[in-house]
Amino acid sequence: MLDLNGVRLRNRVVTSASLLGYGASAHRLIMYGLSPIAQWVPLERFGAVTTRTLTLEPREGHFTLRDDWKLTEFPELLRLYRQALRSVDGGWMNAFGWCNIGIERYFDEYFDRTHRLNRIVSLGGFSADEFCELVETVNKHAEPGQIAAVEFNVSCHNVNFPFENILEDVLAQAIPASRHPVIVKLSPDTDYVAAARIAQRQGAAAVTAINAVKGLRLDPETGQPFMKNYYGSVSGRAIKPIGLRVVSELREAGIRLPIIATAGIRSFDDCREYFWAGADAVSLGSATWLAPLPGYLLGPAHGMRIRRLISQVESARLPVRPAGRSEELSATEQAEMQADTNDLAAAVAEAAVLRGSFRLRSGVMADYYIDKYQFGTRPALLRRVAEAIARELPEDTECVAGTALGAVPLAIAVSLARGLPAVLVRPDLKDHGPSRAIEGTLQPGTRVALIEDVVTSGGAALSALDILRTAGADVRKIVAVVDREEGGTAALAGTGVDYKALFTSRDLGIEPSAAPAGGPSPEH
Repeated sequence: MLDLNGVRLRNRVVTSASLLGYGASAHRLIMYGLSPIAQWVPLERFGAVTTRTLTLEPREGHFTLRDDWKLTEFPELLRLYRQALRSVDGGWMNAFGWCNIGIERYFDEYFDRTHRLNRIVSLGGFSADEFCELVETVNKHAEPGQIAAVEFNVSCHNVNFPFENILEDVLAQAIPASRHPVIVKLSPDTDYVAAARIAQRQGAAAVTAINAVKGLRLDPETGQPFMKNYYGSVSGRAIKPIGLRVVSELREAGIRLPIIATAGIRSFDDCREYFWAGADAVSLGSATWLAPLPGYLLGPAHGMRIRRLISQVESARLPVRPAGRSEELSATEQAEMQADTNDLAAAVAEAAVLRGSFRLRSGVMADYYIDKYQFGTRPALLRRVAEAIARELPEDTECVAGTALGAVPLAIAVSLARGLPAVLVRPDLKDHGPSRAIEGTLQPGTRVALIEDVVTSGGAALSALDILRTAGADVRKIVAVVDREEGGTAALAGTGVDYKALFTSRDLGIEPSAAPAGGPSPEH
């Protein structure tokens, strides 16, 4: 099982929303609601299968919810299809407009039937309250681990709604409410870098890039639009270069969340291009699942090709992405990144800085205390802190290490964020079971990044560094969440290892005068 920042996939190939309906047909013998090609591929072979976007109530959108069509009524069904899905130059145009049966009916009729699949449940709403209610419904019906993630569709053109106006509120309220990892689906037609930064800041587990591109086709004779919604969403081979550009630009902008790429993917080479651009997984959409009606007669061949593609991706090693543009970030990008940093500092301070009178481990009294367990045990905040730490790791890092006990959740969260193995360092050996200073597997010569929670004198980090070096590790960097500015920086400077703290006490609003008297304390 592959873990992308908490999104657990069977492999790096997933399916895009809508193309496979709810993961099963409404009828046992007729593949209505799914691409006909799906009958030739065992869906449990995918890393995950994404459902059609689900809303609180059933919604016809620009199509129909009927599934009891008689043969004599097929011309009418095809007419409706032609107003919601058409082949266009180099791809497809659709305007279904979130046509779906509603989330409660999905869980009643399809959830148990698709238990063999690893599922991503796509959710769509028009306010933070709606997304929170959708999340609560998923929480009620699906235990953690029963689905891979929920995907927030906050980018669909066919529902004619300005999602960018509600994005921050939706993610700020609905992500902490979810018991499942949240994937945010990005539009290529709005500021996707800004949206990804909001997703990263609010604790999303990953982003999907991209949703379809807004487009228009008109009948040249009458001027009437192809789509019932007038505008439609273009997908397929034609938008692959756009998808690649977006993925690459997200990485160039410093987005470190896992990216699930989807746009025009049909072959293993398409997948490799996206991996080179910076994607962590790929999603198969209309370029794979749709064909002109006669093309579905070749369903067995299509199925064989898809099964082979999955096997090729499973056996391939993810390439190391070459350096992108050499130009510096723009002033606007720098300002946005600084705003993200300031926002995270404020969140850490609000959660973890305690004011009052505290006796530190050394016996020294202090008028503030940084409670590391407050940012290490809150899922949304922990995810944000882990992403910030992950951005500081050297590119060639092979393993992350955390000191017991406070840095353990940080190390595991960073391990998930970067897909790296983790080890835990014990300054004090156990008196039961195997007595080991390092828990986990660490080979001599492994390039390690050591993660700390709070650094005061630096004593805990120095002890962990010595244990790792004794084991033969090549420790390349030490990253802490907070440095109390009480001697730790100077102590670690003599180790020859690069040291970086995300924040100092000052960044958390603590003035030097508030530091404890009596010199450095071995609190951390």
